[in-house]
This record gives sequence, C-alpha cells and structure tokens, in this order.
Amino acid sequence: MNFKKMKPQINAPSRASGGRIHVCQRAYVSMHHGGHNADERRFIKNEDAVSIALGFILMFSITVLVFSAIVLSFDTLSQQSKKSAMQGSFEIMGSGLAVRITTMDTLVNISNSYGGRVNTLEYDFSIPASIANEGYSVNITNNQVIIESDNGAKAWVPFNTSTNITQATIYSSAQDYKFIYNGTANAIEIGRQ
Repeated sequence: MNFKKMKPQINAPSRASGGRIHVCQRAYVSMHHGGHNADERRFIKNEDAVSIALGFILMFSITVLVFSAIVLSFDTLSQQSKKSAMQGSFEIMGSGLAVRITTMDTLVNISNSYGGRVNTLEYDFSIPASIANEGYSVNITNNQVIIESDNGAKAWVPFNTSTNITQATIYSSAQDYKFIYNGTANAIEIGRQ
C-alpha cells in the first residue's frame, strides 16, 4: 500500500468564506504522534514578526529624536537671531541717546565760551516700548549708555562730555523722557515728559 502523506486542512462552516476556512500552509495541526516535523519547527522558530515590530519601534524612536533635535536647533537659532537683532537695535538707540547728550553738552559749552549762560535746556526723546517683543532698561552713566534686556541682549555706547551726567536708569515701559540741563548744578539730568 502506498500512502501519501497529506497535510490536513480544517474544514468547518464559516459565514465569511462560504462555509470553508482556509488555513495558511504553515499553520496546520500535526496528526501524527511524537515530535514535530521540519515545517512545524520552522514555523515555531520564525521570528519575522518580532523583527518587524522591533524595526518599527526603533525607526519611530529615531524619527522622534531627530525631529525633536531639529525643532530644538531651530528654536536655539531663532533665539540667537532675536538676541543679535536686539543688540543691533540697542546699539543704534544707544548711539542716538549719546548724540543727544553730546549735542546738549556742545550747546552749553558754545554758549559759555561766548560769554553766555544757559540756565535750562531740555531735549525730549522717546524710546520704543519693546524691541523684538522684549522690555529693556537704559542705564545712563557719566560716560556711557548701557542698554540691556532680560534675555541677555546688551549693548553699551561710550560718549564724552564736559558736563556732569546724573546717573539714571530708565525703562521701556514709560516711553517719553527728556534730558534736562540744570545750569546751577552744571549737570544733565533725565526726567519724564
């Protein structure tokens, strides 16, 4: 007798396939007693699904890390750009304030050199409420204008006057100020308009 070794199929009624369930060739039930044949061992040891899942998890994790690094680098670059722009604006504004102070000093010195006397001289000026959406402070000393903000942007502009400067710090929240020359004290003061 010649018996063919056949792989059994499970035939059971099913609504989805019209009464017959088809099972993958590798997923069959062994009908013989004893050990597993080679196909069953290969099916049991097959780790393709595990490597696909691990590959997906690794690729997803790497993608998230790379995306996060790119977002952080753009944020850092934008903060550096903002700080650089603020420093440039601070230098321009500080130069303007230094020019106003030296102009007042020059006017007083010219008047005094021709025998005149200046009792009071006022020079109105305004500063922006914010630069790059940041508030800032302006510290005017006897020989320099120092402008700085909370994010670390800072600029200082030196100037030279023969008139004393009353040291003062002004803030961007109040925008309108004036330089006042006081002839009796021979000093330039800073006040609000």
